[in-house]
Amino acid sequence: MTICHATASESNPYTVNWVSWNSTDNGYNIDWNGHGDHEGDIIPPFADFPGSNWNDDTAALWENGCKPVEPEPSVTPSPSVTPEPSVTPEPSVTPEPSVTPEPSVTPEPSPSPTISVLPEEVVPEEPEVVVPEVVELEDELPAAPVTADVDYTG
Repeated sequence: MTICHATASESNPYTVNWVSWNSTDNGYNIDWNGHGDHEGDIIPPFADFPGSNWNDDTAALWENGCKPVEPEPSVTPSPSVTPEPSVTPEPSVTPEPSVTPEPSVTPEPSPSPTISVLPEEVVPEEPEVVVPEVVELEDELPAAPVTADVDYTG
């Protein structure tokens, strides 16, 4: 069974422990043993065992993997702001006459881009392999004389 084992650590107050029910209660509710004697452990009720340190808050902690359950933040409405009285605008100033702009220069058209076309890649053809015809000779050719320079002196 899963229990939340108390560690006495402020940063990690509980660890998840998987234990035999025998380590929480002896089965007869006569005398606790093991984790049943640990004051801070959170043990859910089972069979005839009523649980240890079990209530709505600890049940939520146990269901959250023995990690503290962060409370939902409450939304406090912002105080409303009373608007300040509006200020009467001062009379507007009449603008001075605007200056007529100089005529603009018409830009010359830019040249059209030149598009070049690359030739297609030419893949050479495989040359044809010509196997010469075997011709049988009717007469045998005479053997060439063999000469060798041999030094027998030494």
